[in-house]
Amino acid sequence: MVKKILKIAAFILGPIIPLMVVIYFLFPYINEQQYEEIAEKYKDTPAIIDSSASDNPVSANSTNDINDDIDSIGKDSQMLNERSKADTTTIALLKGKIDSLTIENDSLKTLLTTKDDSLQLLRQELALQDSIAEAQSEKSEEDAISGKEFAENVKSLLSLDDENLAPIINELSDNELVRLYQGGSSRQRKKLLRTLQSKRAAKLMTEVM
Repeated sequence: MVKKILKIAAFILGPIIPLMVVIYFLFPYINEQQYEEIAEKYKDTPAIIDSSASDNPVSANSTNDINDDIDSIGKDSQMLNERSKADTTTIALLKGKIDSLTIENDSLKTLLTTKDDSLQLLRQELALQDSIAEAQSEKSEEDAISGKEFAENVKSLLSLDDENLAPIINELSDNELVRLYQGGSSRQRKKLLRTLQSKRAAKLMTEVM
């Protein structure tokens, strides 16, 4: 790196040195009056010889250039370090934001899954209620039909005369007599009690009262 800098400095300073020498020798001819004034002013002043400069005329300039380059490199390095720290901080903030969004996304997925499960359960409950309501409706229709048929049967049975009715109703069970009594009209109930044997008529009244 130092050699490269020295080469660049020599390449820059190389043309300047011969030009300075030419100007030095041509100066008395270019500006004779100023040259004479300077010569008169410094004629009694002893010359100061810098041995280090005579030995290596570009060393001082090269050293200054190297120091400047080192300072520039140090500043660039410091700037890069600061930029790297800033980038690291930015990356950490972005990573934290991504993690936060990931957690929020997972929470939303869980919430949606829970809502889907609840909706599915609600649909199943509604389907079950619909099935129950349909079954109850069918049962009600069946009960209505059965009740209508039973009423027709009661009417047909109790429309018989007492002589033909008595043998039939005395063979019925107590529960059947209760149903027959409850399904008949007021007139039919009286006929039923009149046709039954006294003990069974009394027992029937005990059941229905």
